[in-house]
Amino acid sequence: MSPVQLGFAILGWLVAFLAVAALIWPSKFPPVFDRGHRGYEAHTPQEREVIIKLLGGGGLKPVMRFCVGPTDQTLMSDGYTVVNLHNHQHTDPAAHFSGTFISLVCKNPESMAQAAMSMLQGYGYTAEINKIELPNGGSIIPVYCPRLGITVTYRRHAMVLGPPPNQIPV
Repeated sequence: MSPVQLGFAILGWLVAFLAVAALIWPSKFPPVFDRGHRGYEAHTPQEREVIIKLLGGGGLKPVMRFCVGPTDQTLMSDGYTVVNLHNHQHTDPAAHFSGTFISLVCKNPESMAQAAMSMLQGYGYTAEINKIELPNGGSIIPVYCPRLGITVTYRRHAMVLGPPPNQIPV
């Protein structure tokens, strides 16, 4: 085997190893392919535990827990599913959110949130925009539509935002 062939063989094995490792331990690698999150609301800590155990039956395990705004979020091992314990009695009475949400990655969260609100109003829905400033200087922009019962959150890529604030051991 020539040195070039050996080099390609080693590179191939390295790529294969990293791909398998990323599938087995997704939370240990940077979120290069951040496509957002889907969050599902639990109303009590007990409900959160039941939902996490149900998801565990399908192979999902909790890998990270953190608090952002009025939510205590548990990220599951697929990197997309979040179980959200939402505090409906949080300190900012002007901010309304649904614990069921979709988090979307975009380059300009503020303009996307404004466009979403305009689109919802065009269909006759009311919507509220709230900006949550993160400790590292980033922000997430939730758009809450009470009639649909969902919050669509626009944010920058996770590698731009940095690690989530207020992490809690899982």
